[in-house]
Amino acid sequence: MHNIWLIAKREYMERVRTRGFILATVLIPCLMAALVGGSAYFMSRTKTNSHIAVVTSDRALGQDLKHQLETGKNSEMTVDVMEPSGATRAGLDAQLHTHGAQIAGYLWVSPPTQPGERPHFAYTARSAGDIATEEAIENGVRTVLTREGLISHGLTSAQIDEITAPVDIDTSSTGNTALAFGIAYLFFFLMYMVIMLYGMN
Repeated sequence: MHNIWLIAKREYMERVRTRGFILATVLIPCLMAALVGGSAYFMSRTKTNSHIAVVTSDRALGQDLKHQLETGKNSEMTVDVMEPSGATRAGLDAQLHTHGAQIAGYLWVSPPTQPGERPHFAYTARSAGDIATEEAIENGVRTVLTREGLISHGLTSAQIDEITAPVDIDTSSTGNTALAFGIAYLFFFLMYMVIMLYGMN
């Protein structure tokens, strides 16, 4: 038993002293953390610039959606406003199934069935994995419907801008929470990778 312990100890020390073990234990977790953190950062800073079509019989609503999606905070999309018809839907569906399709999808706006109700929105995408475009459309539709609802209650555009303006909250007394969370997540990830690679070796 004593000899087994000596052999295991020697093999262990020989392994951990190698340059490859040190590089794998330190550099690989750092590179993976940088890759994950960099990807998350660039995704948060990237604006959606997809090209979509908005099909609606309400011209004012279509223009409001076009303006919101083209000039929104996280959206620089190209929007074509079209009138609904059977040929329109068939043509758009054909475009989506074309190899060199120019549009990423289309938003079909159906008028409300009862007075006072909201229109029905249905988005058909070329790719089911284009989550950023779907989120931008949802946020744009929500913003436009909110503005139209406030206007219908007699508010002016200036009053709506004042009500919906973003609020800045001072968190300097507790520090930068986003930075603290990022550092904690980074160290947790590094610790996990180091333990995993150490155990594998």
